[in-house]
Amino acid sequence: MGMHFGILAVPAKLAELRAVFGDTWPNHEPGRTRSGFASQHELWEWVEANQKFVSSRDWRPDNPGSEVYLFYEDGPWAVMFDRGYVLCTDGGALASLSARFGKALSIVIETTGGTASFEYYEKGASRRSVHYVDGDMRTDGGRLPEERGLAEDTFYMDEVEQLMQAFGLRQIDDAEVTARIEAVELIDRKDYSRSKSRLMQEIGEQMVAAQEQEAAVAKPWWKLW
Repeated sequence: MGMHFGILAVPAKLAELRAVFGDTWPNHEPGRTRSGFASQHELWEWVEANQKFVSSRDWRPDNPGSEVYLFYEDGPWAVMFDRGYVLCTDGGALASLSARFGKALSIVIETTGGTASFEYYEKGASRRSVHYVDGDMRTDGGRLPEERGLAEDTFYMDEVEQLMQAFGLRQIDDAEVTARIEAVELIDRKDYSRSKSRLMQEIGEQMVAAQEQEAAVAKPWWKLW
């Protein structure tokens, strides 16, 4: 059975994480919310009914996309479950949250693509990162005490489960976790049309600069004055 999830966790109360969410991800505006789920089926049924995919091509201020994120407390951790992996892998956000709460971690696994990753920040700086992609593993920073006993040359399903247990984090399908989940529709207010325009402008500027540099190199010495 495959695994497909991304989580971000900080040592805080859920109310504390919610209080800084807007400053951390200012382009995301909360919409509909729901809690008190009796089962995983009820949870995912609500998730699917309350999110809206909009491609960057079709994005407009009156037609923004939205995605449902799940928030809950798990022991000493405030956790955000991110199916799209976008927010939980935001290095700037992890740095900001760890500066505020002391530490922040992110774990992502997508077995369909054969990938998994682990990011750990302390006091605003990255301390440890592990990236595993289809058999290739890259790491940065020294191993943490929580990694004791984990394989050093792979990071996949077994290692993700062991690492979560070492940090005291449970899977989202745990019945006690499900009962505490608060599902939040987050509306993406980032203006992708402006982003694309700016990107094209920057590409154009780079092309002009490259052409000018090429022309200067190719210019005969007798045309320098």
